[in-house]
Amino acid sequence: MLFKPTAVPNASLYDFACVSWNYTLKDWSTYGCSKVNHSEDGLRCFCNHTTNFAVLMSFRRDFKYAEVLNWITILGCSMSIIGLSLTITFQIATRKSRKTNPTVLLVSVCVCLLIFTLLFMLGVDNPHKQLDKPQIQEDNVLPPSDTHTERDRGPCTAVAVLLQYFLLGTFTWNTLYATNVFLMIRNSLATSPSQFTAYTVAIGWGRTAWRKIKYLVVSEALAGISPWLLGPKLMLGDIFRL
Repeated sequence: MLFKPTAVPNASLYDFACVSWNYTLKDWSTYGCSKVNHSEDGLRCFCNHTTNFAVLMSFRRDFKYAEVLNWITILGCSMSIIGLSLTITFQIATRKSRKTNPTVLLVSVCVCLLIFTLLFMLGVDNPHKQLDKPQIQEDNVLPPSDTHTERDRGPCTAVAVLLQYFLLGTFTWNTLYATNVFLMIRNSLATSPSQFTAYTVAIGWGRTAWRKIKYLVVSEALAGISPWLLGPKLMLGDIFRL
């Protein structure tokens, strides 16, 4: 039997299975069917019995990137890295001419942004964008879904966690910096508390990490209970992140 699949926009065939309808199970089955070959002309299947036949196909999204946008991103991120590095160097080199608190706060904001930008440039590149050829298996196995998604083996999750951590850290340090400016304006003649720097470091780095750890623990716990909780776990994770 020859099947000619309909072209799907922005997607390519990843795998397929030759199947027949099982009236007992009321589902598609590969029993008695096998793949013959596949080409541009179509997909060929062989079955040793007669019933309703079909081909179940799994498509993979085609990744297409505009080269000019890629270079604009690299240029913009590179300029940000240079500016942040100069700011950090200047603040540390001239720290003796000002109070400790503003230096620690501003340097921490710049460090968070610098690491976030570096992670974005080096870590978000899609490793599967060059896989242009379909990965059709010889075994006649039912595809898990009609859309193939490459499973993450750890690096993608690690980069996503670090990106979110340093982005949350940036917001936290900006809030602490604004709080310090407010206190300096309100109490222009008074000095900051002796432990203010320690408090800001604990809140800026420690509390942000604690919120992220709670989110990951809750997400993994709910994912282990049941797959259908993958949606609600995001909402619960956001609640625990507060």
